[in-house]
Amino acid sequence: MKKLITILLSAALIGSATLAASAAPIDTAATGAPIDAAIVAADYAEVGGTLESEEPLPSAYSSAEQGYTTPVRRQQHNTCWAYSSTATLESLFLKNNEQAFHLSTMHMNHWGTTLENGKGWQREYYDAGYPYIALGYLTSFGCINNAL
Repeated sequence: MKKLITILLSAALIGSATLAASAAPIDTAATGAPIDAAIVAADYAEVGGTLESEEPLPSAYSSAEQGYTTPVRRQQHNTCWAYSSTATLESLFLKNNEQAFHLSTMHMNHWGTTLENGKGWQREYYDAGYPYIALGYLTSFGCINNAL
């Protein structure tokens, strides 16, 4: 009887979790159809903004095709937060016609740990991090270029 109750409760939990998980509705703006610039301009006007151009927006955009991405790197440990943050900043430099940088994710990871005096971010070197650690690092110390 105890096994039967356990099985039924397990099935109910799995079933309710499955029913609660549903796909998000399809965003029609992401289907590849051209976006009407007049609608976008009206949306900007509601918040006091203006568009630089009334030209229709392209149906697709790829920062890789524009040359704004850096090479894929081999992530070690739970440092996705550091890799994504540095890659975003590197792409921003490329997009703004700046020098190409290879920023140090390991320096960011090391800085984002608990220091010997107990201060700093409350995480160990191999533990996962959060995006706000990268923001704190960038606004406090700034990145180090791996080329140095």
